[in-house]
Amino acid sequence: MNFIFDANLSFRLAEGLAILESGNDPEKEVIVSCKHADKVEDLGEGATDPQVIQYAGKNKAIIISQDDDFKRIQGNRVLIKELKVGYVLYKPPKHGCRYWEIVEAFISGWKKLKDTLKDKEPPFMYIIDKKGNPQEVKMFN
Repeated sequence: MNFIFDANLSFRLAEGLAILESGNDPEKEVIVSCKHADKVEDLGEGATDPQVIQYAGKNKAIIISQDDDFKRIQGNRVLIKELKVGYVLYKPPKHGCRYWEIVEAFISGWKKLKDTLKDKEPPFMYIIDKKGNPQEVKMFN
C-alpha cells in the first residue's frame, strides 16, 4: 500500500511514519510506503490537488491530506473517481490543532487505518478524527 501525503501535512509526518514502517515484519503487518508530495520528483513543492490526484492514480497511491475546505475536495471528486484514488482526510477540530495533535492522531490510529484500507478498492474517502479513528465518507455511490 502506498501513501502520498499532500502539502497540507508536514513532510516530517510522512518521513516519520516511513521510518516507523521500516521496522515492521512483512509477514505480520500490512506494509506501506509513505511519501510526501513536496519530496516526490514528479511533483515537488507547489503541486496542485489535480497533480497529486493524477500522481496517486498512476502510482496506485492513497492521498493523505489535512483540509478544512471540503468544498474544494468535492470539486476534485470527479477526478478522484475517474482515476480510482483513495483519499484520507484529517479533519482538524474547529478550534484548530497543533502539529503534535496531528502526529498523535496518526500514530494512535495508524494500524487501524492500514487494516481498514488494506482490502478496500478505490475510489474511497475516509476522514480521520483527532483520536485517529477512520470513518468512511460516502462520496462515490
